[in-house]
Amino acid sequence: MTNIRLGLLAVSASAALIAGCTTDNGEAPNGLAQGAPAAATAPARVDNFMLVDQDLQAHELHRLAGSKAVLIVTQLNGDAEVRRLAPALNALRDRLGPAGIELLLLNSSLKDSREAVAAEAASAGFKVPILLDVNQLVGEQLGVTRSAEAILIDPKSWSVAWRGSASDAMAAADAMMAGSPMPGATASR
Repeated sequence: MTNIRLGLLAVSASAALIAGCTTDNGEAPNGLAQGAPAAATAPARVDNFMLVDQDLQAHELHRLAGSKAVLIVTQLNGDAEVRRLAPALNALRDRLGPAGIELLLLNSSLKDSREAVAAEAASAGFKVPILLDVNQLVGEQLGVTRSAEAILIDPKSWSVAWRGSASDAMAAADAMMAGSPMPGATASR
């Protein structure tokens, strides 16, 4: 009898939680659609997360604790800027990997399925894992508001050390490795 009561309590709590997370228009909250400035919503500390990529390989942030940094670049299917940057991002991954900096792409779109992201990755020639943030929890935590945004995370403090455009990511990673100020971005330290 106790198990039945606990089960009913769990179902009631789940329904209340789901009802509390809905919006008036029936859509899920969307950090990309909110339009808030990234710096205003950037966290001081990045919480651990685990997401799968387009090939269903799991990636957990805190498993990268031995890295010098983790660079996340936001991706959205069909975005011309990210597609244009695909060869540069592949080269960046090849250059940063031996230096101990992990490069990952993050897709927080509600519209892009895993299959569509895998097709986009193949079509654009991405060799970088594209993490699927289907519930937009990581994107919202990081204050993501657009595609082709780069976020450099310091694994010593799990804080955002730098954020800016994906095209400035190489210079920021080089500056971080050299201990120099990072170019044209918002630091969150």
